[in-house]
Amino acid sequence: MKEKEPSFEREFLEKKEKAPVLTEIEREIVRKKVEEEIQKLERMPQFQEEVKQVRSEIETLKPQGKIERLLEVAKEKGVVFAIKVAQETKDPYLLDTLHDILAYKGYFKTLLKRR
Repeated sequence: MKEKEPSFEREFLEKKEKAPVLTEIEREIVRKKVEEEIQKLERMPQFQEEVKQVRSEIETLKPQGKIERLLEVAKEKGVVFAIKVAQETKDPYLLDTLHDILAYKGYFKTLLKRR
């Protein structure tokens, strides 16, 4: 019988345990930077429209597809944009998973450099 491939979630969690972790101070800096950037961008009507468009794009996807699309968005439009889209889905699991993957892959390092 063919053995099942590890699920996306389980595979990520196993990798996450081995990953370098941001310190509490670094997490707080990243959180504040993301909040500041979102507040600036929310003043722009085009930003709101683009967020709505991407959010509606991912609504029908399965969880793994949503994460993959948000990671593409993070590369294309930036981490802050991808986080805002995830926030707009009102799905805490999706937002938490996105945060974890972004931290694991080092996406937050650029925010830390802009102190």
